[in-house]
Amino acid sequence: MSGGLLLRAAAEAIIAATDRLSEADRAIGDGDHGIGMRRGFEAALVALDARPEASLPEAARAMGMAVMSATGGASGAVFGTLFRAGAKGLEGCSGPLDPLASSRPFRPKDLRAAPGL
Repeated sequence: MSGGLLLRAAAEAIIAATDRLSEADRAIGDGDHGIGMRRGFEAALVALDARPEASLPEAARAMGMAVMSATGGASGAVFGTLFRAGAKGLEGCSGPLDPLASSRPFRPKDLRAAPGL
């Protein structure tokens, strides 16, 4: 199974939440967060399509670069970095992944030090 399948599902969920994200942003900002996120994660899907046999780390890196480039603003930097850092943490992984262990690189550093995480 390609590493991109997991990330594709995440991107599709974010795209599907465009209106909800924008609505939440209208309460505290200019209401364009969903639009920017949709733009970034649509670019991520294109990047994943270009690498159908990518490993999970390779797919996460490609997704992070696409999100960072296409989303813009602070959201692009934050979410792009999230996936790029996750890719780095997943280097060397192969075979079936333990969901808790494979999510570890995506969690904030302060949570990684917590017992049991």
